[in-house]
Amino acid sequence: MGFSKLVGSGLRLVSSAASTLSAFAVSAYGVLTAATPAGVHTINVVGSKSTLLGFLGTAAADLTFSVRVSVRIPIIGADNDYAGAYSLVYLGTVDVTTGSATVVIGGVTYYVADTLTWTPSSLVTTPKGPCAAFANARGEDLGTTYSPADNTMATLLISHLGMGDELWLDYDRTGAASCNALVLEARA
Repeated sequence: MGFSKLVGSGLRLVSSAASTLSAFAVSAYGVLTAATPAGVHTINVVGSKSTLLGFLGTAAADLTFSVRVSVRIPIIGADNDYAGAYSLVYLGTVDVTTGSATVVIGGVTYYVADTLTWTPSSLVTTPKGPCAAFANARGEDLGTTYSPADNTMATLLISHLGMGDELWLDYDRTGAASCNALVLEARA
């Protein structure tokens, strides 16, 4: 089965504009009021507890890039009104390598990632985050990869525990000309 058939069957491109960031755009975590930085992709995760992602890069096969994954949690006031602030929680970084399989979406040829390495956030990562502590408390990692390294699609399952309203994907494209992601599944 070709990837183009899969895309027509329900895989959703996260953004019609691929990210061309050459360095991570998010520089602050914690309680914030700033708008989403340009080049950072957002995924609505209201009502779901986990999201399965695939990654795409342009330029050539065997290129690498990194993606920091965070969850945005709105701060709600006493009257259930949105206070205009949110907490941005860094979950971890996925390092991505594209394979030779391609898919054309909207006239753009993407190389499909076949190798992923997940590094959960902790007290010793930069930036710091609670992912490793949550994993210890729950007995399961909040990020799980399927990384075949054989030119078939690699995936990252992010368990965001039903917290937050958006996942943020912050790219450092390293060797790729541009980067994007596919949302493969959102489960309640």
